[in-house]
Amino acid sequence: MKFVTMRKKGVLKMAIVIVFAAAVIAGVSITGAATVWSGNSPKRIAIYSVDTPNQVVALTFNVHNTASARISPTNEVVVTNEEGNDIVDEPETKESACCEGINSILRELEAQNINATFFVSGLWAKQFAPTLNRVVASNRAEIGNLSSTHPDRFHRLNAHQLEKEIRVANTTINNLTGVSPKVFRAPNGLYSDRVLNAANTEGLVSVQGDIHITNDGVMNSEQIALKVMNSVQNGSIIMIDISNCCQVFDALPLVVLGLKNKGFSFVQVSELVLRENYTLDRAGRQFKE
Repeated sequence: MKFVTMRKKGVLKMAIVIVFAAAVIAGVSITGAATVWSGNSPKRIAIYSVDTPNQVVALTFNVHNTASARISPTNEVVVTNEEGNDIVDEPETKESACCEGINSILRELEAQNINATFFVSGLWAKQFAPTLNRVVASNRAEIGNLSSTHPDRFHRLNAHQLEKEIRVANTTINNLTGVSPKVFRAPNGLYSDRVLNAANTEGLVSVQGDIHITNDGVMNSEQIALKVMNSVQNGSIIMIDISNCCQVFDALPLVVLGLKNKGFSFVQVSELVLRENYTLDRAGRQFKE
């Protein structure tokens, strides 16, 4: 009969392995981490797409226009307080005559009889209030929250700052239009647990997108449309950056035509996403429980 002998170091290593394995099992079964181990993610990321048998997509636009934000006499960007009013006491500036980019989108939505979602910053909303109200009055688009001042490193703000950014944007949009956003998108797609918690505190669903298009002239209209056609799936959320509302998104007619030819219809993103009883996989795809 043979006996297996182990040195003390070997016994110690084996004990550590056993303890670690037990901890992993306990974590999976007790803390809810099982969703991670099975290829899913707990609800700690934004929604990028929605699993649905229906052939629908959500067309969304990010509008913040920070480059043309109103400037105070001290060369600081004018921000708003918690009531949605300017902190700096200066007269309102007139809306720029060039919001042709947004106007052209609204005309296309009307011509194609489709709906969309515009995520706007509070700063942009105040500067271009007439255009914002045209979006609302069109009955073709809902308004989402893109924060108040659209900070570059949004996810680095503390919890109080995040909640204020989101709350002030909500208040500003509501004061200007009479409607309250239902959905939120983090500036530059920068999410963290604090960001998600802050949006949830304000009653908003955090939404990103599984197809991202920038209106920066790098790709022409045909290339943009091809990218969308090659990536689209049921429940896709198409995210288009229109940071400069003067610039027309020339690819929109081709994108809409291509999606319609594939059999897709268009819904507002708040109609697509689930607010409860769902799980998210690692790609942010939402599944009904």
